[in-house]
Amino acid sequence: MVKSPIINQRFGTNWASYNGDCVYVMSNFPRGCIDFACFSPPFLALYIYSDSIADLGNTDSELQFFDGWRFHLAELYRVLKSGKYIAIHCKDTMRYMSGHGYAGLFDFPGHIIRLAQEVGFTLARWVTIWKDPVIEMQRTKTYGLLHKSFRERAEVTRQGCADFVLILGKDIEVSRQILPPANERVIERCVQQWTNEGETIFTPLAKDIRNQKQGREDGQYQYSFWSLKPREWGYTDEFIKYLLKATTLGRLTTIHCTAQMMIDIVQKFESVQGWKFHSRTSLTDGSYLVTFRNWNGEFENNVVRHHIQPPDVDYQKFEIVERFTKEVDGELETIEEHKETWREPILRGNEIHPDYIGTNPPIGWRDQGYYSILTWQRYASPVWFDLEGLPAIHPNCWMDIVQTDVLNAKGVKDDASERHICPLQLDLIERLILEYTNERDTVFTPYMGIGSECYKAIKLNRKAIGAELKPEYWRVAVKNLISASIETGQVMFTEAA
Repeated sequence: MVKSPIINQRFGTNWASYNGDCVYVMSNFPRGCIDFACFSPPFLALYIYSDSIADLGNTDSELQFFDGWRFHLAELYRVLKSGKYIAIHCKDTMRYMSGHGYAGLFDFPGHIIRLAQEVGFTLARWVTIWKDPVIEMQRTKTYGLLHKSFRERAEVTRQGCADFVLILGKDIEVSRQILPPANERVIERCVQQWTNEGETIFTPLAKDIRNQKQGREDGQYQYSFWSLKPREWGYTDEFIKYLLKATTLGRLTTIHCTAQMMIDIVQKFESVQGWKFHSRTSLTDGSYLVTFRNWNGEFENNVVRHHIQPPDVDYQKFEIVERFTKEVDGELETIEEHKETWREPILRGNEIHPDYIGTNPPIGWRDQGYYSILTWQRYASPVWFDLEGLPAIHPNCWMDIVQTDVLNAKGVKDDASERHICPLQLDLIERLILEYTNERDTVFTPYMGIGSECYKAIKLNRKAIGAELKPEYWRVAVKNLISASIETGQVMFTEAA
């Protein structure tokens, strides 16, 4: 790892801002001086922020990226006080046919957790930030989120990608998480999404779902759903290999688990040649679903097709009367004909349909085809909270983070080096700081960007320290920190100068 000197630095009444490599910056801190760290790191090589060799996003491979992460996490562990926490914002990253040879997900959060555990951190909490799958579909046109795919190739569909916040602690103890019983409505939704009627499946339910046949151990599963407690029957390598052989090529299996179980389960499945990480779903009972696909190249057989129609209960039968005139025996008479028809109680205009759960709905519900779209949008949600038996909310599922509540990045872009900027949401930062710190505590962010975490820390009467490698970002961050100081009355004359 190349250590780069501090390029520039600026100080305020309750803040310090360093323009340089965060690992080098932290190496100059004393041990145990930070109360809380909050940041959104580079997501592998997804974005290149600068040409510096010290830039984690500027790497040749994922192996090189995570080697750099080890240095960062080791220094972060050293400077963090005992019994304190860090919050890492991240998400699953995509795998594409063109670059990786298959379409699916990469368990970026799991890799972060395992590296953090290597240097001494303990996972305390896994928070899911709900994001609208419709907006993701519109922005990325990902095949797995298209309604067309749900109709024609449902086995390739997945849930939208949520954001996550990983809470890791130093010298802390956490209790073992208890896996709640598998929710029947959740299992039914999985079966509805990923199977055709009459196929062979395995689920914990005793009753049939859509006339499915419960598979035997020596049978071929078109789909299976497993909810095993570790003490009863762990997900051993032998079981995972057996399940691969027992699952029809191209089809799926879902594992119901806790966050603690999920870290190892995804790693074990991905280590078996043939399984690909397909989807991750959070449930508002605190548990998770991770789904894997038996994948060995694309094919056209064994596909799942859906033709979703509104249930009869959503329609009301009523009578209409048609009147017309007709000549009878040389005289005009009014004739009445009584007909029965069905009325569609779908809202019109700009009103939101009651089956819609997103934030960016289509408007003007014109035909029955929209019901299939609404059904798919429920399936595609990265958090399932709308099913019978699931609580409406959970402390680890944050449904109300406003994605556009970010600092203004005006002035940061330059044609020579700007590739991407994605400030963390201010209400998310505020919630984390209030939950994990007290007033006058020191909040640190090693990937400061334009200063969102430090800005909020100052506004909440905390001390803030930030490190940012890119000079253009750092200069805007300094302006934002000065603004926060002025707004809170903490500014010194030299800060505003």
